[in-house]
Amino acid sequence: MTNDTEDNSVTQAHDKMLKKAFEYPEYLKGFFDQHLPEQIKHVILPGSIKITKETFIHENLRNSACDMLFSAKLKDKSDAYIYLLIEAQSTNDPFMAFRLLKYMTQICDRHLKNHPKQKNLPMVYPIVLWQGKGKYNAKRNVWDLFNEPELARKTWFEDCQLLNVQEVPDDILTHNIWTGMQQLITKYIFNPAVLYQKIDQYGYLLKSLDQKDLGYEFYHNILHYVLTRIPESDRIILIKILDKHTNKGQQIMGSLADSFIQQGKAEGINLGIEKGIDLGRAEGIEKGVSMGIEKGIDLEKREIAKNLIRIGLSMQDISKATDLSIAEIQQLAKAL
Repeated sequence: MTNDTEDNSVTQAHDKMLKKAFEYPEYLKGFFDQHLPEQIKHVILPGSIKITKETFIHENLRNSACDMLFSAKLKDKSDAYIYLLIEAQSTNDPFMAFRLLKYMTQICDRHLKNHPKQKNLPMVYPIVLWQGKGKYNAKRNVWDLFNEPELARKTWFEDCQLLNVQEVPDDILTHNIWTGMQQLITKYIFNPAVLYQKIDQYGYLLKSLDQKDLGYEFYHNILHYVLTRIPESDRIILIKILDKHTNKGQQIMGSLADSFIQQGKAEGINLGIEKGIDLGRAEGIEKGVSMGIEKGIDLEKREIAKNLIRIGLSMQDISKATDLSIAEIQQLAKAL
């Protein structure tokens, strides 16, 4: 009885022999003439099948399997591949069909990387050449590996579900108080003038959320996103709409202002480090980074102050938040 090392040696010798055989055009033609189904041979351009040097077998499987990839042309001149997976394991791999599917998608992915201008996927036809011991009884259809084969086939290969908010009426989008405002904002975020009207029209959603556990936190996150996308000059408009429907305009404004402060601090420190490194190249790394951070923090304070001015925070509150003087804040306000 041979051991696993001897089995692997025999397998590798067979694979080497087989790959060498495919280098002969007569063998290649004879093999595919014999084994390709008629419907595949009917669409392949005669004489176009050629062996490639690519492999998709994972390193830890190469003692029990090898593969060969053949390029081809269809009669309409589009690209195609024939993938030959040679299995020589002593037992069947129950997930071979899934493994084969992964190889096929990798072939398509490799093809698209090599041909970035192509608009369609190439046809990939797989063949498993079983040369293991005993009868091959693993499932050959990947869908049979699922608990619900027909549903799996349907969800994988029929048209995907498309949720296009632009085509859904507002009254449908806003049916649920938790999803309504977010979907409405998604629909109109690129049209601010209409967006404000819609937030005002469906302001009752904000009021309803405000009465729910975690509701304020939920819509606060959505509004922070809105403030980062709309023109800075329009932020005060949004604050007034929020105040109208929640009576928390000032509270929301302060909370959002704090978010901008934290965001500005992070951006300012990063900017300072970058500038510090630049200065450090000329003046010494330690001194440069220190100077850059100081300069970045100063820029950060001014940018934060500008944002707070735009959303209507008082000069005194801005001064407390940024450590800038009232005079400095007034000068920034005049420049806006």
